[in-house]
Amino acid sequence: MCNSVAQNSDDPFCENIFWKSQNVKTSLHDPACAVTGILIAVFPLLFANISRECHVIDVLEVHSMVMFYSIKGFIVTLGIGTFYYHAFSHEYSCQNFWINDHTVDWTSLVLLLLILTLFYFHVLTKRYWSWIQQVQGHEAFLTLWVAILGVWALTLIAAMDSHTESQWRNYFDPTPLPSFFSNKTTTTTASLGSGTDTYGTVLNVILLVYPIFIFTLSIVFKIQYDEFKNLALLTLLTITSYILNTSLCSTVLWFFLFHAVYHFIAVVLVLHIACVGLRLCYENKLQIKFQCYIWPVIFPCTYIPVDKKHTTRW
Repeated sequence: MCNSVAQNSDDPFCENIFWKSQNVKTSLHDPACAVTGILIAVFPLLFANISRECHVIDVLEVHSMVMFYSIKGFIVTLGIGTFYYHAFSHEYSCQNFWINDHTVDWTSLVLLLLILTLFYFHVLTKRYWSWIQQVQGHEAFLTLWVAILGVWALTLIAAMDSHTESQWRNYFDPTPLPSFFSNKTTTTTASLGSGTDTYGTVLNVILLVYPIFIFTLSIVFKIQYDEFKNLALLTLLTITSYILNTSLCSTVLWFFLFHAVYHFIAVVLVLHIACVGLRLCYENKLQIKFQCYIWPVIFPCTYIPVDKKHTTRW
């Protein structure tokens, strides 16, 4: 059923359209965005997010470390999925690899948010376990909570099945394809890269509801101002980049670059959220700093004598 996915969803970010409009033949379907997928996969392996000082002073417990490194591992998986999605056209992927490329990066994203949400569930129980223990039948309550998260992830993954996606896209966006679909002119192709994608919007809303809920529960009373400021800025940049690309790229084709920018900023945002979660586990022992202004790193808090606080900057 791979080929049942609507063809007009094959280049929603306009990069392939841009290269065709410039009469440039590329070996990859979306080369710039595919390269960002490689960077997403490589950067977490090359650059640390937990400083060596944390390991030296033995601040972190093994459970939190495993959860944190699981997030980084799933970011690598997301990078691989992103590369695959942008490297091959939907038709090529279906005919040569028998894979619906829409499932590759989407499933990677769902799994990443699943482990990130479980990490914050760990943070929540670690910080408020005494309160949770008072809930009558807390084992059933906590099991049900995680089960709902599992159903949430299962629903999102199943929704990107080829047949399911095709049927629901036709339901939400019943506008038929133009009769001149085979015409490869820039104008026609650009129009196919735009338009409404109600089904995609619905899935994105479902994707974010559960993580936002549990993140809010975990951090609303404990997040620091600098952390909130950085999270807000990264979130704003992520949303702005995505909207500029999806809303305007059919008119200004080179706006496909904003999708590549969106990839990187979104990953930094996820890493920062993970670092905030780790800091919340050890509120008075850890702090977050950005190396080169973009890469969040966990450091131990530095002790400052009382008589020097007025002269020392953090």
